[in-house]
Amino acid sequence: MPDNTARLVADLLTQAGELRREAEHRADPIGRTLVEVADRFEAQAFQLLGEPPMRPSTTYRIFFRNGSGICGRDDFDAESDDTAMKMAELLADACSDKCTSFDVWQGTRLVTGLKAVSPRPRVSLSELTEKHQALTIAREEAIRDSYFAIAGSRRLLMRLDEVRQKR
Repeated sequence: MPDNTARLVADLLTQAGELRREAEHRADPIGRTLVEVADRFEAQAFQLLGEPPMRPSTTYRIFFRNGSGICGRDDFDAESDDTAMKMAELLADACSDKCTSFDVWQGTRLVTGLKAVSPRPRVSLSELTEKHQALTIAREEAIRDSYFAIAGSRRLLMRLDEVRQKR
């Protein structure tokens, strides 16, 4: 790739990151669409530049979806794809009154394609290690406190109330 093209893609990559950060604070459909566009552009830019993500990461991103598109997202850390998927399934289940499907990414790598929210997740919160239980609950609280449409999930609020009562 010619140097000027690589520079242009790198500049656009920076602008896409700025767009995403600004759009993440919007709770309307345009904000959600802009976040999705920025994320897809970043993935394509890395592919065009021939560069993998900068370093191996333990950070995963879940996108919650409904019939209108992305209705929320959250970033969380996990040691493996399997652990990330278990946590993602529990998070999606907690918000299943507002989302119908989800997908999980690690940087620009798609961990799982669009996955329907299961009526019964393959693991329950009590089956996770204490560390992962605490992390999952912390992520549920972060989702509740976010500006995304999914923050108003009644099911999520009920689950957090149950957890508080058990403590």
